[in-house]
Amino acid sequence: MVELAEFRCQDCGFRVFNRLYPFCESCKAVLAPGIAMSAAERSAHFAQERIDDERRLREQLRLDRLGRNDPGEGGEFSITCSFDAGDGGS
Repeated sequence: MVELAEFRCQDCGFRVFNRLYPFCESCKAVLAPGIAMSAAERSAHFAQERIDDERRLREQLRLDRLGRNDPGEGGEFSITCSFDAGDGGS
């Protein structure tokens, strides 16, 4: 089991739940470096989110073009054909 680091405000000890927000949600103090993400870390985080969102959208569009928009199907599909092998069309 992976233990998550617990970050706390250096002024009031309130637990930091969102490291993207640079202020303590309780006392509004500016969080110390290392507790909140730096501006560069936030930029990298949001850039990665945009990349991930674009990748998911491209995959959804690809599945929609194939007529399968349910990713839970496992990516398999079948084609069913039927024909009448009767008397040759008379």
